[in-house]
Amino acid sequence: MSNRKTLWLIPAIIACAGAGASVYAQGTAPEGAPVAASTPAAPNTAVISAITGKVRVRDSEQGEWRVARVGEELKQGAWIQTGLRSAAQIRIKGQTITIDRLGTASLDVLMNEGGVDRTTVGLDVGRVVFDVQSTEFANDVQVRAPDATLAVKGTTGAIDVTPGQPTRAYGLQNNTGRIQVTYADGTEVAFEDDSQTDAENPDPASQSNRQTETDTGEPLARDVDENSLVDRQPGESQVIRGNLGTEGGQTSFVTDDDDENPPPPPPP
Repeated sequence: MSNRKTLWLIPAIIACAGAGASVYAQGTAPEGAPVAASTPAAPNTAVISAITGKVRVRDSEQGEWRVARVGEELKQGAWIQTGLRSAAQIRIKGQTITIDRLGTASLDVLMNEGGVDRTTVGLDVGRVVFDVQSTEFANDVQVRAPDATLAVKGTTGAIDVTPGQPTRAYGLQNNTGRIQVTYADGTEVAFEDDSQTDAENPDPASQSNRQTETDTGEPLARDVDENSLVDRQPGESQVIRGNLGTEGGQTSFVTDDDDENPPPPPPP
């Protein structure tokens, strides 16, 4: 009798096994079928495209400073420092970033992840001007200051970190891309024009009359190459834009190896 019961159970077990195999097969790709693969992360490289004045770089926070060279490639983790009346312009795929006078900046992230060019610049002090254009890949650019983080996607603008003054961020004229700023206290602001915001007065609407970034420095303190960065606006306001150190379409190399190096970074 027990043998007869066992024989009756065998077809049921086979049927259940077949059903399970069918369910499993529905959730897996057939053998030999192509499997979609995610795009692997790959490092990007920054290239120094122009220099004016005294600029130096190092490969890491612990690395030795050296005089920067036009055409030099910088990898993730590199640092850039500019002296008085100096500036450096770097290009990363469709991104052009200018570190203005007396600036100290680090290239914290230079990666292409999932088809997106991700760039994060750490700005200890100074001014960074960015021009982010759409290219083969989408762009995700951040500039991290001590008290604010600026995020941009396809836009032109700048962020200014000056000791004793509130950190400022603003869009350049004709900017239509989104600029988002998150301050240390959690306040978030965003705009898509040439508005500005700062840590003490975050609301761009309250500063709507301000159309350009005012440079209160003495114009005569700039050299000829640095003045190529500056477009004079009505009154005495000046705005950083364009390529620096260019002559006849060629990038001019104006760093003097014999000059005094830029000042060391500010103490932490």
